[in-house]
Amino acid sequence: MRAYNLYGFGNERAYWLFVPLLMSLAMMSNEFTSDKDVSDKQIILVLMIFVVCILFKIWCNCTYYFKEKPREQLDTYIGEGIFKGLYSSAGKAQSVVDIERYLQSMTEEGDRVLCLDWASFAYMMINGDICSPTTLDASEYTYNVNDPEPYYSYFRTVGRVPNKIFYIDTGRDDIVSIDNPEWKFNELINVCYRQIDEHSNEKLNIREYMLIDEIKAMQIVNR
Repeated sequence: MRAYNLYGFGNERAYWLFVPLLMSLAMMSNEFTSDKDVSDKQIILVLMIFVVCILFKIWCNCTYYFKEKPREQLDTYIGEGIFKGLYSSAGKAQSVVDIERYLQSMTEEGDRVLCLDWASFAYMMINGDICSPTTLDASEYTYNVNDPEPYYSYFRTVGRVPNKIFYIDTGRDDIVSIDNPEWKFNELINVCYRQIDEHSNEKLNIREYMLIDEIKAMQIVNR
């Protein structure tokens, strides 16, 4: 199991670090108060540190916006789709609506859909079923793990492969995985799928691949 904390102390992933910190301070406070030689000033100091940490955490959470601009620039209301009711920057607000319309138009009930790379939001926009062991990228392209087995193992378990794959370039990585000649998962794509469409807007680029040889695909994942 891999764990990452890439976004600093203010991110929600750091709660597991923040809580033990407060518990440690509380234990220190209890230890001090049970010591007859500890002065009131030392007790107050520990309590002040405790309060400052809580206030700092509140400030971090109130000023941190995941992959967004500062609050004063989030002035555009999103009127439709999965993000309806939220405010974003003008470009991103239009972009997410456009992408959702596109994914809805390119998928239908019964499709088995895989979305790459690291674009879990797209699964909420599609018709059809998710064909992936996780809504995040199981092969962890953004971390260069380069191991297709998490996907292959899932495909073997369910006895099928996706019939549609969408590569969604959000700008997180320099290139999407399908353009990386060293990426091992691309063997399956290059042999058993072909690109049928591409769609771009101001923020995102999407390429759609369609399954053309399911028998060969299952042979590859079962090797």
